[in-house]
Amino acid sequence: MSSGWGIRTLSASHPAYNPYSYQNGSVWPHDNGLIAQGFRRYGYAAETGQIANDVCGAGRFFMLNQLPELYAGLHRDAANFPVQYPGANVPQDRSSRCCRRSLACSPMRRTRCSMSTLYCRRGSAM
Repeated sequence: MSSGWGIRTLSASHPAYNPYSYQNGSVWPHDNGLIAQGFRRYGYAAETGQIANDVCGAGRFFMLNQLPELYAGLHRDAANFPVQYPGANVPQDRSSRCCRRSLACSPMRRTRCSMSTLYCRRGSAM
């Protein structure tokens, strides 16, 4: 279910999958933070780090590095990038916090995300 930009809400192999849909294949950074915490809790350090790396990598493509509420669950490759859902709240403070939480709970801490580039709703650096 991983798109390379985070974990989707629905598998790409499911008949109802639509990466541009609100709930049928999009990526929600907040949910990815919860998934990363679950992986960490049960000892899956590599998976925790991978989720943090994927979501933070997606964050670099959005204006001012502000994560939206959700973005399209397109497959990550050299030719595409994450696309913000048209009605998504930006910036979404929950999304920023999830990336921060994922980094904090990741024992790998080798993600390519700079904490100084993540911003909360009021625009103050996290």
